[in-house]
Amino acid sequence: MAMAKDTNSTGLSLTAVLLIVFITLKLAGAGEVATWSWWWVFSPVWIPLVLVIAIAVLYGAFLFVSNIYSYYIGKKK
Repeated sequence: MAMAKDTNSTGLSLTAVLLIVFITLKLAGAGEVATWSWWWVFSPVWIPLVLVIAIAVLYGAFLFVSNIYSYYIGKKK
């Protein structure tokens, strides 16, 4: 009988690593990152949030339109 294996991740995510690297490079004034705006330095945080919100809004709009469509189609019958 196979036993379930407990797995716990204790490492940093890719987003956290990118954020740390970008902030370090910006504060050190090293490389291309030194010329970036702080908006782009913090982009590993806000870009995924914007994508999740955009997907949620699109899904909500789809549900809204499909409910209105099914309501009016149901009334015609």
